Amino acid sequence: MTPADIARAAALRLADLVGPSGRFVYAYRLGGEPLGGYNLLRHCGAVWAMAEIANSRPDLQTVRRAALRALSWVLTTKTQRIETGLCLTGSRPTAKLGGAALAILACLEVNRRRQHPKLLEAAKRLGNFLVMMRRP
Repeated sequence: MTPADIARAAALRLADLVGPSGRFVYAYRLGGEPLGGYNLLRHCGAVWAMAEIANSRPDLQTVRRAALRALSWVLTTKTQRIETGLCLTGSRPTAKLGGAALAILACLEVNRRRQHPKLLEAAKRLGNFLVMMRRP
């Protein structure tokens, strides 16, 4: 198996793990029941990786659609609009700076092959938030 074959297989597997809502199922109990908990940074990084491989392989439209669905889930359920931008939040009331950075990369990569103005706006607003959070 070539590295390209491995990347393709991994991307297809990740796409299979994206549910209809856009949320990943990435951990199971021994009997096949999904485990609780969620890792937002892992989610955003996986979306970025899926979009990157899908952009390099025209035969991976299912991966592209799953990446867009997963990214849409993050932007609609895990963000909060603030005056200066868009804050990515986890299950606790905390800002996820690393997740925001990965979400920006995912937005830009998903947008690379097909323009999604809302994704560009989300990336810009997430970036504004990151700039605001910098220490002097």
